[in-house]
Amino acid sequence: MAAVIKISLPKNRLYIMLEGYFQEDEAKVAADQVILEAKKLRSGFGLVSEISHFKPASPQAAEHILRAQRAMKELGVQVEWRTYPMPHSVHPQEVRDLGDWMEARFAHR
Repeated sequence: MAAVIKISLPKNRLYIMLEGYFQEDEAKVAADQVILEAKKLRSGFGLVSEISHFKPASPQAAEHILRAQRAMKELGVQVEWRTYPMPHSVHPQEVRDLGDWMEARFAHR
């Protein structure tokens, strides 16, 4: 499990890197840090994330990540962040969500 959460005040940007399986306590710490750092930025801040190798280890761990997502929305960030209730693998709903996301962005090009 690895978490790197930092900000750039001059660029008004939040950087999030999460990797590995996060137990509930680890997810809580990461979510708390994301929220704390985001509140230091000006409205309209940018968000750069790398979470492709991140998986919450339980539904309870996923709830902390969803809490951070809700906080980002309250701060005006448009967030599309999904978690799936399963161990590390590909969930059919995840594949459908990815297809929908790609179609919404690239179908009209």
